[in-house]
Amino acid sequence: MGKFNKAIPLVLCLSMVMLAGCSWFPHEHRWASIRPVTAGAETAIDIEEQYYAGAVAAIDDRDYAKALDMLQAARAVKAQDVRVLNAFGVVYDKLGRFDLSARYYAQAEAVDPSSAIVRSNLAYSQSLRGLAADPQTDLPQLAVVSQAVAVSSQPVVLQLAATDTAPVRLGLIGRPLDIADATGQRDNAEVVRVALIRRGWSVAPVAGRPLPRAEQTVIAYPARNVVAARALARTLPGSVRLIECAGTCSGIRLTLGADAAGWSQWAGVRRG
Repeated sequence: MGKFNKAIPLVLCLSMVMLAGCSWFPHEHRWASIRPVTAGAETAIDIEEQYYAGAVAAIDDRDYAKALDMLQAARAVKAQDVRVLNAFGVVYDKLGRFDLSARYYAQAEAVDPSSAIVRSNLAYSQSLRGLAADPQTDLPQLAVVSQAVAVSSQPVVLQLAATDTAPVRLGLIGRPLDIADATGQRDNAEVVRVALIRRGWSVAPVAGRPLPRAEQTVIAYPARNVVAARALARTLPGSVRLIECAGTCSGIRLTLGADAAGWSQWAGVRRG
């Protein structure tokens, strides 16, 4: 009984220590909540994928400022993603900033030298750079293509080397290009239309009935589509007349003249 009585003060003392613990360590309960959460590799990948997907959607919507924001965020998660670096190049191509797109394509190529996509985009970017004026360093970073490319309002005639490259991947055309037939010969426009589609262009069905015969092929385009219009001129095998339509058209319109009658070999058609 005496031993029991002696144990009572010890038990009471220990109980007081345990109950008073929260006052001795007043911040202990906060440590768990402020401890940083360490994201696993899968979480980081998921986050980057979301940013990259957001950038792709923004590019499709022509919201290039948002696309750049999304790509910057994706790069902060994974700095050496060839897709992200390539996408930077695509956006700056669209903005006419070929100096910046070349820098990002070079970085993408350094990450993945075997990437066919990067090589293709770089080659197309270089072809655009040959058609457009030299980049102007005093322009704002988000200058639109029509600001970065000097274009005369007067019609011009171009005789350029043909190419099979179409600006499909870069999405420079917001809608399929229209095609009309003024060749004076039956089915010529449809032959050219099929040939352009094979080369990667998005082309609407030939418009209505044939137009009265015209001597020369004409590409009419709004100012925002100047780069794509010039790329189309390079794709075609003969000389064309480029005319900026100054708000009277919503997209690129290709009107085939009589000079297109000799394009059957380029189109892959054998005449009997």
